[in-house]
Amino acid sequence: MSSPSIVLALEMEIGNETIPVLVMQASLTGQAKDWSSDFYMESTWAMQVSYYNIGRAMWEPLIEPVEILKDSQYKHIPWELRMEVVMRPQENMPSIDTSDDAANIQAVAQRLASKTITVSSSELLEITITRSGMEVLSQLGNSFAAAVGDTETSVVSKSKIDDSKSDKKYLGAPYVLHNCTGLTAKLSLVNNNDFSVFMAGNVNSDFREVLLEPGASVPL
Repeated sequence: MSSPSIVLALEMEIGNETIPVLVMQASLTGQAKDWSSDFYMESTWAMQVSYYNIGRAMWEPLIEPVEILKDSQYKHIPWELRMEVVMRPQENMPSIDTSDDAANIQAVAQRLASKTITVSSSELLEITITRSGMEVLSQLGNSFAAAVGDTETSVVSKSKIDDSKSDKKYLGAPYVLHNCTGLTAKLSLVNNNDFSVFMAGNVNSDFREVLLEPGASVPL
């Protein structure tokens, strides 16, 4: 079994563009033998994770690659995790004589487990957490939260700014708030006596929070 390239990318909308901000590149190799009795399986998972530093416009590692010396040169390879599964048939296990304590102790000490699962890595797992990395993860979390937010307690406006349509759509609203920051914005209306979401027909609104995607707007 072999999968030389596995890529998982998480994208986020920044301004008018959608770009990947968190990418995992991995590979998987493994083999299994004797499915009936002496089952044996081993696999190796290699991966590296990087995030996009928006301020510097460059990729930086979240999980550091491993530095090795090969052919008199230092090279970087992905961090690897190895798993090994060994199953042994019960008939090969030494019997335990409960009437002889000394023989019983020796048999237990020599007895191998019927199933052994070993997860190991020959290198340290180095995770780099920086302020810019935390900001990217926070913005990514907010982006996903806005997409699956609770519609009962929040208003998620997905319409883009269109001057020709917004005047008619928000006719009668004293204020219209446009999100031109390029990021997802949150407007808290809890215990706010000055502003509330404008509803047509003088209907009172009880929205406590407004989530605005980039380019969206809300009448107040």
